[in-house]
Amino acid sequence: MNKENEVNINYVEEEQTFITEDIEDFNPVQDFLKTIQTIKDSGEAYVVNGLHHIPKNEDSVQLAAINEWIEIQGNEIENTKPKTISLTEMKQITIREFNSKIDTALENFLSLYPKVEQESFIFKKQESQVVTKTPDTPLEDTPVLTALIPVKTIEARNFLASKVMEKVDKLTKLEQFAVLTREQIKKVTTKKALKELMNSVQEQFANGSV
Repeated sequence: MNKENEVNINYVEEEQTFITEDIEDFNPVQDFLKTIQTIKDSGEAYVVNGLHHIPKNEDSVQLAAINEWIEIQGNEIENTKPKTISLTEMKQITIREFNSKIDTALENFLSLYPKVEQESFIFKKQESQVVTKTPDTPLEDTPVLTALIPVKTIEARNFLASKVMEKVDKLTKLEQFAVLTREQIKKVTTKKALKELMNSVQEQFANGSV
């Protein structure tokens, strides 16, 4: 197994059977464009469908779709006829956007550590789990952790293991949040409920709880 793939052991990609279109035909700009019903100009950002806040100063797929939508509508943001989109389509788009946010959160977390630490993480995790279960595990049974401590004692090794497990917990919580939120998105029965759910999710991203 490639070591870089091993880093993402706690981020399990689930098969998303609800997406039926061929991935090769996926156009992210057109995909987001189809979901736009209303756009409001809030000054520094566009508010799409009363849900998505898209900054004007960031180069993004969403902003490209907004500019195309405005061009099609003749630059009239207000008093435009809403476009019809099904709840199923809206769920698909929402899940894609949510997955992208999760990917970004994971990348931001991993960026705190150099590549060399990321590549050995799987081994440190395995040994730390052993130490957590059996604190008096001999040092020779945890060669990776033992090699990283200047003073070769069980206490020092166990302290390092506790720090590794903090990282494991962080990644596990991120994965749990991703899985549970996707399931909630799939289960909503109205567009209003979907909007309320994603407002709550956005707040969690904004306050740093994710």
